[in-house]
Amino acid sequence: MIKRIFVLGLLLVLSFLLIVGGCSRNHKKQQETSFIEVDKYRADGDLDSAIKEIQDILNEDPDNEKAQELLEELKAERLHLQALKFTEQQEYLKAISMYRELIDNYPNYTKRKTARSEMKDLESIIGKSEKDKDNDGIPDSKDNCPNDPEDLDNFEDDDGCPDPDNDGDGIVDARDICPNQPESFNDYMDDDGCPDSPPEAEISSETIFFKTLLLFLFVIFN
Repeated sequence: MIKRIFVLGLLLVLSFLLIVGGCSRNHKKQQETSFIEVDKYRADGDLDSAIKEIQDILNEDPDNEKAQELLEELKAERLHLQALKFTEQQEYLKAISMYRELIDNYPNYTKRKTARSEMKDLESIIGKSEKDKDNDGIPDSKDNCPNDPEDLDNFEDDDGCPDPDNDGDGIVDARDICPNQPESFNDYMDDDGCPDSPPEAEISSETIFFKTLLLFLFVIFN
């Protein structure tokens, strides 16, 4: 009987160690896969998806410094690309507004000096030919809110008025990973602002451990 209890106890300890070690390895492998996905999205120019993937990593591991730094870089890169797009469209005031937001909020952006130089070139082009009180890139003659800067986020950007919550889901755009898609409030990641569905139920490591423990106790007392 003692030998039987000893063997079962040993199995219980080993199962616990295997579960803990397996969870750690799986978590690390999952993060590596996520970073690979981020690189693919970035290479394809899909920065919104790359940012969402990084945010998912941080939801699981808020202290991940690599993910934190990459998230800031991607947000800055997205602003830079938007500024270049406005420049190509000859919407110089909007481009300058994007550059200012980039330079003011992302001091560690790897291409910050380049962005600053591009902004100065645009400023020299337009001079002060058009008045723009709130510096949002929309001249006062076309600005419905000349004293409140437009939040240039590809959502009703031509009226000159800020839209703090594009999709009206109650999560302000500054914290909303999917600002143009309303959150699906279903008690699963309801704070990220993205529509999503809970994953299919899986047997957790804790469930496996407790089932093993119950089996162990059952054998002892029977």
